[in-house]
Amino acid sequence: YLYLFLGELMRCAHVEKQPPDVQDYLMQALRYIQHNYAANIPVTTIASYVGVSRSQLYRAFMTTLEMSPHTYLKRYRINEACALLRSTRLSVSEVANSVGFPDPLYFSRVFKELKGMTPTEFQQNRRVTDK
Repeated sequence: YLYLFLGELMRCAHVEKQPPDVQDYLMQALRYIQHNYAANIPVTTIASYVGVSRSQLYRAFMTTLEMSPHTYLKRYRINEACALLRSTRLSVSEVANSVGFPDPLYFSRVFKELKGMTPTEFQQNRRVTDK
């Protein structure tokens, strides 16, 4: 699903309009996030890994994906949290920690902001639809 999601993001954002080097480091950044989202990774670390400045990375994300690297990382983490909440019996705190949010209250706030419900409500809705 991740590759389908990334492919759709790239298709919708018209990546082909970007120079090849921008496409390369953007894909490297997306892969880095995919493999390290559970760790504490600031945008400067992603930019350093890719070999560009923080501002270059920011411009590439904004131009191509229409969101900042930080916003993309938050959304990616919340999507991974949804998968865990659907498929496991982990507590909200355990899910939060598993996807890179050491503070469960902040995780709940971000989750509600992006999904329109709390993680607990999301988990309860899943259980109701599973019956």
